[in-house]
Amino acid sequence: MNGADAQLLSLLDAISGDSSRTQRDLARMTGLNVAKVNFLLKRLAGKGMVKLHNVSESRNKLRYLYVLTPQGVMEKTRLTYRFMRRALRDYSRIDSEVRSAVLRMREEGARTLVLLGASEIAEAVVRALDDVGGFDVLCVADDDASGATLAGHLVRTLSEAPLASADRVVVCRMDADAYAAPAGVPESKLVYVIGDASAQTVPASAAINSSSQHASDARHRET
Repeated sequence: MNGADAQLLSLLDAISGDSSRTQRDLARMTGLNVAKVNFLLKRLAGKGMVKLHNVSESRNKLRYLYVLTPQGVMEKTRLTYRFMRRALRDYSRIDSEVRSAVLRMREEGARTLVLLGASEIAEAVVRALDDVGGFDVLCVADDDASGATLAGHLVRTLSEAPLASADRVVVCRMDADAYAAPAGVPESKLVYVIGDASAQTVPASAAINSSSQHASDARHRET
């Protein structure tokens, strides 16, 4: 699902929950600005997916009710289906890459792990570790989620995590800092479970160069 479809789905979902919501309410719920909400509402109304009803809020003030038409309900259902189908594809891909990385670590004799990043990827890693067996997760390291638990494991700050004693530090993040090795951790101990086709331990520079090459290839294909 592209960004435009995701915006439409979030707006249709917000309208279906309560037709009396104002454009400011809808903007807050969807994360869009009011101007964007106004534009999308007019677009949806023009396509017959939303009806705008004037209601009197006071003697001198009118407001609108935004009501989904049957066509709007059908569009919401279609976009929801596309979103779920994409989510399932992403889940299958992540699950496959995670499992490959876990099996590779077992073959290499790694047993004690620190998971870097409290994320859905980390949860997928924990599930795969439990299925394969023989691993000990020392902790999950994430400065933004310190003190919480993830899949039964304590989340600590990066400075508190026992990185030196872990056989592998498993990167469970997809942000811009995902390939930045923590201070004092040799790159040979890092495992990148997402983004590397072979799900193997790779140097940060190699991973970044590979990502850049993929992006360049994609641009050439588009042109």
